[in-house]
Amino acid sequence: MANDSNNNFIQPSIPRFDGHFDHWSMLMENFLRSKEFWILIEIGYTEPEEGASVTETQRKKLEELKLKDLKVKNYLFQAIDRTILETIPEKNTSKQIWDSMKRKYEGNARVKRSILQTLRKEFETLEMKTGEHVTDYFAKVMTVASKMRIYGEQMRDVTIVEKILRSLTDRFNYIVCSIEESKDIDVLSIDELQSSLIVHEQKFQKHSMEEQALKVTYEERSYGRGQSRRIFRGGGRVNKEANYAELNNEEEILLMSHVELYDSNREDSWFLDSGCSNHMCGDKNMFYELNEEFRQLVKLGNNTRMTVLGKGKVKLLLNGLQHTVTDVFYVPELKNNLLSIGQLQEKGMAILIKSGTCKVYHPMRGLIIQTRMTINRMFVLIAKAQLTTTYTPQQNGVAERKNRTMMNLVRSMLTEKKIPKSFWAEAVNWIIYVLNRCPTNAVKYMTPEEVWTGIKPSVEHFRVFGCVAHVHIPNARRTKLEDKSVCCILLGVSEESKGYKLYDPATKRIVTSRDIIFEEEKHWDWDISHKEELQMDLEWGGEGATDGENANISRNAEAIENNTTDSGAESVLNGIEGSSNAHINTIYEEGVNLNTRRETIMPSWMRDYVSGEGLSEEET
Repeated sequence: MANDSNNNFIQPSIPRFDGHFDHWSMLMENFLRSKEFWILIEIGYTEPEEGASVTETQRKKLEELKLKDLKVKNYLFQAIDRTILETIPEKNTSKQIWDSMKRKYEGNARVKRSILQTLRKEFETLEMKTGEHVTDYFAKVMTVASKMRIYGEQMRDVTIVEKILRSLTDRFNYIVCSIEESKDIDVLSIDELQSSLIVHEQKFQKHSMEEQALKVTYEERSYGRGQSRRIFRGGGRVNKEANYAELNNEEEILLMSHVELYDSNREDSWFLDSGCSNHMCGDKNMFYELNEEFRQLVKLGNNTRMTVLGKGKVKLLLNGLQHTVTDVFYVPELKNNLLSIGQLQEKGMAILIKSGTCKVYHPMRGLIIQTRMTINRMFVLIAKAQLTTTYTPQQNGVAERKNRTMMNLVRSMLTEKKIPKSFWAEAVNWIIYVLNRCPTNAVKYMTPEEVWTGIKPSVEHFRVFGCVAHVHIPNARRTKLEDKSVCCILLGVSEESKGYKLYDPATKRIVTSRDIIFEEEKHWDWDISHKEELQMDLEWGGEGATDGENANISRNAEAIENNTTDSGAESVLNGIEGSSNAHINTIYEEGVNLNTRRETIMPSWMRDYVSGEGLSEEET
């Protein structure tokens, strides 16, 4: 039996040097101590000087030490790579090899101090990550602590225990408090702490698995949550799987519990539900503000789906106090109203359920809701929807005050730039655009636009509403001698493209452009500017025109003014003939672009020449 055990004994392998001297020296020291050779590394041996007298006993002892030293050198040669051995100048004894390796890779006192400082910083900044296991985090902390001990740091167990307790994730907070209150940290070992945390971690994992694979039984005679009239119990006559809410990655689905109580089908009942991911209401009349463009899908545990047809706000009257519930989903197919406990907590509320009573605390107002648990283990609120009285807009204080603020701004802008009131809608759009990019008390340190889009908006493109703007005309839409720009009025920014929205008073059309020169201090003269521009365009007689021609032009210009109507006037300039026999026939229509190309008129001096059109080749 002894021979068999000796044959089956596996010799320990020699640790190979991998560049980490602290770890390799620890393994190598343990290996050599097991062989009883470590004394040759610590002390070594000294050969006697030449000619010195040596006794037989000393000679035999010296030979034994040399033999052991050769074995240690053999181990070191096997552990250290050839390229490293070639850099060691003296290899006569094992102590010389060990000391050389120590000087090369462990460094002097200054190097040790620098490495120790790095390790201290790493130790202090260690934090347990979300989802990280307790065993992995302990291994990370102990690795750093072991390196610090190797480099001379006095690392006590209590220091490591305190570090671990203060760097755990939030889900271990109550466990840390329990350990600090019930146990003495000074005598608590690292292994005891690790085993305690592992047990609690296993409970977390088990609880999570039970939530994913929930199975309950029910009795047909009871009432409760679910599609049918039943309440879930620990035991029952027939075992079936419960209806639970599930997520489908292919759809946008919200978790919720389906409540259907036949004995309490009241519109003013609201159920506090921890399984509902959002406030939901099935009565459209309870909303005082509703965005019906919002769409979402709700999937129930029985694999049925409901459509969310809007999201808005509901005012509830509880115990004489009015409460505003925001972000409420409108689900017409829902038969009962649901208040999400999770959404209340996101708003800063604190929910306390104890001794059959549910209390909801507001961070500023304290206790705002309190209700007792019903017989079927549910918390129900009896609340009435708070609506406004007919023809009393002052009851909508916040909304009406906002409307008043915007209309005051609109009135000021239209008056400042003398813009007709028909442009009030464009002014409102610009006001809303600006206010969404301004700070507000409702959102701290951010603008509404940044909260909605997640991008900090820029205000570099802001210009004065209603100012004069010179819009550049592209080369493709004008000739070389025509004006390069047209004078317009700024109405804001375009919703369809990245450009400004402007109004051309000459053509009465909306223009969108980004190549603009603004005159923010000027405004358009709606009574004079267009008339003067027309007269300047007609009075072109110059030096070559006679008095009769100029008189005819002036009379026709007056006719244009007198014949202008609200529906769009039309004037004809005829009969302008003088000594130069000039003939002009110009038609002006309101709404026609004045920048269109004019009809080319043949000069009078060309009438003395014959073009030759219609003659045969012999005649020409």
